[in-house]
Amino acid sequence: MFDFRIVLFGLFIFFGLKEFRDYYNDSVLNFWQGMIISFIIYITIAILVAIFIIVFANFVPDFLQEYIAGTIKGLELEKDRLVTEGKINITGEEFDRQVTLLRQSTPSLLALDYIIKSCFIGFFVAIILSVILRRTEKRF
Repeated sequence: MFDFRIVLFGLFIFFGLKEFRDYYNDSVLNFWQGMIISFIIYITIAILVAIFIIVFANFVPDFLQEYIAGTIKGLELEKDRLVTEGKINITGEEFDRQVTLLRQSTPSLLALDYIIKSCFIGFFVAIILSVILRRTEKRF
């Protein structure tokens, strides 16, 4: 499954690192500088979106219930594959426990989940782009 955050973080990190390297650091970008700048970029985006999720869920009361119902419906459709055929096999009891936990979701829990997943995605995008854009010596 494709996550739009890969493209979103990729674009913001790429242009942020390129801007820093070319205009503020004499065309030099070390790997550690790229990682720190990337971290600031993706954690800022993650926190802003998490705040939006909390505010949106509080202003649109049906959002959370519809989200939970849609997610449970998707899980139920995939139950046979998840329990028996999947790359990660889970028991029926574990599946039921996950559905029960999902029913107890809150807006702040969704926001925290978004931040955690964004950090994992952003970290790997940051490594790739920091290596691609690094330049340790001034050229010409």
